[in-house]
Amino acid sequence: MSKVFNLRDNFKKYSRADETLRERLLSQANPKIKDAEGDAALFATNAFEKIDVTLNKPKYKYFYAQEMPLMMGGGAIESIAFLRQTFSKPNPTEILASGTTNQVYMVDERVQKINTPVIPIIIGAELGLIDQMKYEQVGYDRWGSKLEAVSRDYQEALDELAFHGHIFEDEKYYGLYNNPDIKRVDAKTNWSEASVEDLLQDFMQNIVEIIKDLEYDVDADLAPNHISIPISLFTDLAVPAAIGGTEVVVSKLEYLTNQLNKLLASYGTSINFYPSRFLEKGSDDDGEHGEGRAVIMCHDRSVVRMPIAMPLTRGATVNLSVLGTQTHFVAFVGVPQFIWPSAIRYVDNVAPESN
Repeated sequence: MSKVFNLRDNFKKYSRADETLRERLLSQANPKIKDAEGDAALFATNAFEKIDVTLNKPKYKYFYAQEMPLMMGGGAIESIAFLRQTFSKPNPTEILASGTTNQVYMVDERVQKINTPVIPIIIGAELGLIDQMKYEQVGYDRWGSKLEAVSRDYQEALDELAFHGHIFEDEKYYGLYNNPDIKRVDAKTNWSEASVEDLLQDFMQNIVEIIKDLEYDVDADLAPNHISIPISLFTDLAVPAAIGGTEVVVSKLEYLTNQLNKLLASYGTSINFYPSRFLEKGSDDDGEHGEGRAVIMCHDRSVVRMPIAMPLTRGATVNLSVLGTQTHFVAFVGVPQFIWPSAIRYVDNVAPESN
């Protein structure tokens, strides 16, 4: 949303009319280097001020690398395509021959090419010459901090693209957490009220349904091996499990993982739970009922992937007319590609019965 500026407020902000003579003299005798927002000075203003120079940077965890398989390479391209093959599926009686038949069933196969766009991401950073000289004088790497900001913006853009997709040329491309082509089911009961048996049924049943949807033709490249859950559910699963009313020495998380892996061992794989902030209640991807969502999937590029044709790369550096330097960074990133959407399942939490 665009900011609305009040001209009078901005005039007061930058005006020195309210400064006392002493404040003006001090500011002239001891100029301050201020940050881009014009807040308090970054450095000591007199000999009696001590500053802890530790830069307390904003915290942010990126989830795309944990949740989304990546496919690297390609360069400065416009699109990436993949192929999907289908075979004819005859009635078994049609291919049975008798001694006098003269009919032969002819098989058929088709190859579909699915093309998805690659989107350029451009981020810039700039620093004035005078400011750069002042910061170098006191040993503060302001340019390095700007490069960190560039990296953070890039990582946040990848999070958004991986989980929520992108609208490109009026066409909607979905992300891992909001794709309507992926099957969705409701949990048996609200997870905060569910027993460990209820939770096991939620996850075990949907793993089996995924295997059925893939015609049982699954191995370690297609069988589910990754369950993303809200952080609150991940915390609840850390408590000891109670089986049949008897508390056992393992946590709910360990019990569920062990039981699910007994099934998946026959397919040559194992499964783990991963917390994600995007699936929490109140987030953009909190499911059909707004109570949270779990995503069961095979974390493999043969199922779903996000192409990164060119990672963030430094481009042109130009000198500005205002005696400064501006550097551009560019990346080419594709929208998520769903090779086998049937190998992914959404399980949406339901409202608690107490409500």
